[in-house]
Amino acid sequence: MHGCQSSKETDGKKAIDSRQFYLKLAQRLLHLFTTRTMSGELYEVDTRLRPSGASGLLAINIETFYEYQTTEAWTWEHQALVRSRIVAGDDILAKRFDQIRLSILSTSRENDVLTKQIAEMRTKMHDNLSKETEELFDLKQSRGGIADIEFISQYLVLQFAEKHPELTKYSDNIRILNCALELKLIEQADFDSLTQAYIEFREHYHKASLNNAKKLLSVKALPTHIGQVRKTWTRLLG
Repeated sequence: MHGCQSSKETDGKKAIDSRQFYLKLAQRLLHLFTTRTMSGELYEVDTRLRPSGASGLLAINIETFYEYQTTEAWTWEHQALVRSRIVAGDDILAKRFDQIRLSILSTSRENDVLTKQIAEMRTKMHDNLSKETEELFDLKQSRGGIADIEFISQYLVLQFAEKHPELTKYSDNIRILNCALELKLIEQADFDSLTQAYIEFREHYHKASLNNAKKLLSVKALPTHIGQVRKTWTRLLG
């Protein structure tokens, strides 16, 4: 995102439309992030998550982003916004992004509608992405796995941030769950089981990544964690 309000030409040696400049800058950064070297890829970037998906521009004005989030974005895109944060950029732009993020995440939502939309997206993800078998548990996509915990955290923010904006402060799951615990939105048992499961799932996931192995584990390896996550999901999201 950028804060450019006009299409005036840049003042460099080869002047181009300022909006075209930001597009080329985004393309250059994407190239640097995703170029495969002997040490692997620096950072995996999923550009499909940008506004309007594959048909959208790689770089847009921040107010255009705000309008899109307000009028067009789907619930799953607001879920993605829960996890978003500024990592680099102009201070004024970063402050405006934080204002937009807070405004969108704090919007009033009907609980029945929200839980239905989140559950439908989770089912779609599982059906299309899970590599599980009868014997193997997909650490990310199987029901009771990492994605379920992420979706639970995102649900808590989207449903309760209107009354408790402090839920939007952090973008990581454990601190969101800890905030929800402090606000008495979940019980201590929920917090303990979700965070313990998340930490252990992530440990196995990272080890598999380092070994270039599949993110699968025997279904018998972590039955307690899996069952507890599924139980919490059912209670909160049906």
